Amino acid sequence: MADRLTYGFEKELIELDNEPGFLSPFIFSHCDRPGQTAKYVDFIRKNHFSRATGYPENEDSGAMGAWYIFTSIGFFPNAGQDFYYLLPPAFSEVTLTMENGKKIDIKTVKSTPEANYIESVSLNGKLLDRTWIRHAEIAKGATIVYHLTDKPGQWSISPFEASRREPQPFGVNLAGAEFFHKKMEGVGRFNKDYHYPTTDELDYWKSKGLTLIRLPFKWERIQRKLYGELNREEMDYIKFLLAEADKRDMQILIDMHNYGRRKDDGKDRIIGDSLSIDHFASAWGSISRELKDCKGLYGYGLINEPHDMLASTPWVGIAQAAIDSIRKNDAKNAIVVGGNHWSSAERWKLVSDDLKNLRDPSRNLIFEAHCYFDEDGSGIYRRSYEEEKAHPYIGVERMRPFVEWLKENDFRGLVGEYGVPADDERWLECLDNFLAYLSAEGVNGTYWAAGARWNRYILSVHPEDNYRKDKPQMKVLMKYLRTQ
Repeated sequence: MADRLTYGFEKELIELDNEPGFLSPFIFSHCDRPGQTAKYVDFIRKNHFSRATGYPENEDSGAMGAWYIFTSIGFFPNAGQDFYYLLPPAFSEVTLTMENGKKIDIKTVKSTPEANYIESVSLNGKLLDRTWIRHAEIAKGATIVYHLTDKPGQWSISPFEASRREPQPFGVNLAGAEFFHKKMEGVGRFNKDYHYPTTDELDYWKSKGLTLIRLPFKWERIQRKLYGELNREEMDYIKFLLAEADKRDMQILIDMHNYGRRKDDGKDRIIGDSLSIDHFASAWGSISRELKDCKGLYGYGLINEPHDMLASTPWVGIAQAAIDSIRKNDAKNAIVVGGNHWSSAERWKLVSDDLKNLRDPSRNLIFEAHCYFDEDGSGIYRRSYEEEKAHPYIGVERMRPFVEWLKENDFRGLVGEYGVPADDERWLECLDNFLAYLSAEGVNGTYWAAGARWNRYILSVHPEDNYRKDKPQMKVLMKYLRTQ
């Protein structure tokens, strides 16, 4: 692609004089050749705008002038998407004042007077290893500093990813293995007191096109004693499910469904108390060592809905320890990090913003939020649609802070839990709008919940009549099989 584009410019087959494709020189950035973008943008500015009129043959109602200005200040908008291409500014210093009163300060430092290729770019003091920035990164004001050199190829960059957004699968939670009741002795008996999903369930969800399964499990069951061996029966069945999922072109996200706690000697312990960070990290080290080569594994869900963690032991530090432990064994598979305060999407920026400081040498973290549409966001739905003060876009409103945070930090996200009752069509409208928003933003999710062991649970989408009758929510879920 880059060679053909170069040929087009060199042979003057690409002409920006008459209502052109404004992005033509920026295609080089998608090919990880920003030096070529800089070269041909500079050529166009000097050779197509230096006439007596100051603009080319067709100003196109100001479009050509806008092209010149954007390329001259160092970033160019990609129409229809939320990012800007970075390129060498034509000025040593520019200040832009936005409608909100915030300012963008752009500064250029040249190694020589002829320098016209980027050697490095920093945004708010942080060096960038990419040739683009998101709108959200500059919308509240920013300082961008360009260091230019006279030789191309000096800028150390990662492969261009801004628009390489692969569609991601939607799916469901297959609940059951995490169920607990007080009559159980200890942790309960495998596939007697609690049950893992069956291949019949996998077959049903595969037939519906929902191919991502979030699989909850209990830490106490998979590792009966702290620092102990993993329970063979549990691990073998999880491996069996992963293999069966892979046969069906499905994936499983394993989810430690423990809320930042576990039972030890019959008592609930919170991580950071007598239950240490190392206990948690060590458990994930053991799990990842067992599962790292399993096909069908979508990722490791560190823990479901951590909440009310100790001030002395914040969730971000606990999560980092688990990430480090997993990466000693598995440098490939994704690690899924749930947010604090029950993984609230609505309150994400208030309670989970520090998760942006997590570090993964494999750069393969996915952040997980949860979102329900009843008034208190619990997902219990005690009252009617009106009494819960719902409206068609309540899910979108509650989701937006999380999605904005993902964009601001260039992170990937997943919504691990969302669900609605089927006793009022208006709840289904909420779900439809919610999933349409997620799909358009490239954020996938898993509905809560499926699973054969629910009784009369109002959010359940487990089919009736021996898998022959779909639940009402399915008519919405089946519209959204993958993100856009």
